Amino acid sequence: KGGDPVTKLNTDEQKIKRGTGITEALLYQKQLHEERKSICLSIHTVSGTTTKKTGGLQICLRKEEGSGRLSIRRKRSLFVRYYKEIEERKYFSDAFNEWLEERRAFQEIAESTYLKYKGLYQRHFHKDNPFCRIQLSRIKEIDVERFIKKQIRDEKLTRKGYNDMKIILIGVLKYAKKAGYTTFSIGTFMLDFVNPPRLFAPKANWKDEEQVYNEIEVQQLIHYLREHDDRVENLGLVLAFECGVRVGELAVLRWSDIEDNVLHISRTESCCEDSKTGKKTRIESDRAKTPAGSRDIILPRQAKATLKAIRLHNPFAPKDAFLFQQPDGTFCTSRMFNYRLKKACESIGIKYRSSQKIRKTYSSTLMENHVDERIIINQMGHTNISMTKQAYTFNRKTKEQFSKQRIQYLWAFAGFRNDVQVSLPLLS
Repeated sequence: KGGDPVTKLNTDEQKIKRGTGITEALLYQKQLHEERKSICLSIHTVSGTTTKKTGGLQICLRKEEGSGRLSIRRKRSLFVRYYKEIEERKYFSDAFNEWLEERRAFQEIAESTYLKYKGLYQRHFHKDNPFCRIQLSRIKEIDVERFIKKQIRDEKLTRKGYNDMKIILIGVLKYAKKAGYTTFSIGTFMLDFVNPPRLFAPKANWKDEEQVYNEIEVQQLIHYLREHDDRVENLGLVLAFECGVRVGELAVLRWSDIEDNVLHISRTESCCEDSKTGKKTRIESDRAKTPAGSRDIILPRQAKATLKAIRLHNPFAPKDAFLFQQPDGTFCTSRMFNYRLKKACESIGIKYRSSQKIRKTYSSTLMENHVDERIIINQMGHTNISMTKQAYTFNRKTKEQFSKQRIQYLWAFAGFRNDVQVSLPLLS
């Protein structure tokens, strides 16, 4: 009675709410509903008693047949309801893609982080994983708990690996709740969840000689790299030994970044994905790797001599040119520097360690020489000294030097005791 309610609202309510935009919104909702309805109905041809029925829809219709013959109007209604339910089904993969693309669109993450998250997703949340086949609306606490424990066990995750996976899990499920895909609260779950420490794989205990170049190796490498200065990347590696810069920062250095005795670090190399080819490419990021990574490095005297040798490779380069520039105007990538480092190690006959180990060698050298901690933090681009000590400080002595140093320490300790009279041996 009184006609279609939406039509009536368009005539009566329009007079009351004119200019508020409410009428336009209702019209849009009605139009959207009709479009979705027509799409659902277009999948099936409904004519008299003839219908195309498959899968769950056929079961749905059979349940309704118990109440008598179905009218065409009733069948249309069932079609719309069935396909609307299918459309509203959301899985972890759907929420992940939306969450990641939204963070990328708002520039909350760098391109390198975007690729890292995609890699973590492919490792832990692939389509064959039972957890990813559960609808988000049906996820329970037991499902998440079993998924976490299974991944730690099967992938042999360390605490760091688990924390990386947890970033994806928490971020996606929080987004899913905000989007209305689920009522499950991952925040509440994580407050109550306790992971048994025995589940984690033991942390790898790296030997010092695997993390840094010892004193003899550094001398051999620098001598070799200076002798083979026909490759500008070799001189870049020398500069890394002298300043401790990250190889990504080294790659995108420009002549305008050098001022007197200071090297300004404000950019780094970043990895991104080509939208057309899908291949990974290296680009110059206008931000440092971390907020603390944006810093002014103090240049030692030997570094100035290295910069002069680098300048000879391109003496007429403008200020905005890269220090390590290729003939086509692009910068030498971090992969090129690591390749030259590997070649140098092979030529000398020592074990190859990546350019990251050069930074650890530089940090260990500063710590050994008791440099002020504030200077070390600035040179390394760290937020605190504890990180430098825990992850970037190792013994750079050879086994012979280290054992000799220990003997000297023990004899010196014994010499200070009143009850032990012993003379220190002459150790060269």
